[in-house]
Amino acid sequence: MNNDLADALAQIEQLPLEQRADGYQGVYDQMKTRLEQVDAQRPSA
Repeated sequence: MNNDLADALAQIEQLPLEQRADGYQGVYDQMKTRLEQVDAQRPSA
């Protein structure tokens, strides 16, 4: 996952400035979804 994130961020840095916000938002959405999936798999206390 770290390599995926690093690769995605490197690609975003190559985008024109006005397109970077959308790129960062996409990465944020993916990370949030992954964390929600992991959280849903944890047993509740």
